[in-house]
Amino acid sequence: MQTFTVVMPEHLNQKGHLFGGVMLSWVDKYAWLAAAWEHPGCDLVTVSVEQANFKHAVKNGSILRFEMKKTHTGKTSMTYKVEVYARASRGAEAFEQLLVFTTSVVFVRVGSDGNKMPLDAPVEKRE
Repeated sequence: MQTFTVVMPEHLNQKGHLFGGVMLSWVDKYAWLAAAWEHPGCDLVTVSVEQANFKHAVKNGSILRFEMKKTHTGKTSMTYKVEVYARASRGAEAFEQLLVFTTSVVFVRVGSDGNKMPLDAPVEKRE
């Protein structure tokens, strides 16, 4: 699954580049959306963001492409590899995509009691 976003001034740090915390928030949200899309009705929570690798600074106005791929499915959890590519909004760089960030995000399915439950268990009914 993939999705896109644009870097705006409110996303920038004191150096004028994308703030790392904003990137991590987007990665968590978009990876969760991929997991929820593949496991409809399951309550999924993030349990781990593994080795976040910031490879290049990201400038204001860059368009980011988030690529989420499931790499592992266990009994109660699944792992998604996330790669983020940037494309500058103007100039000669506009045609180049640059890998700017990578990580893996692990989600676990939980029941209404907050405990782990198997991914293949029936979806709980909600009132």
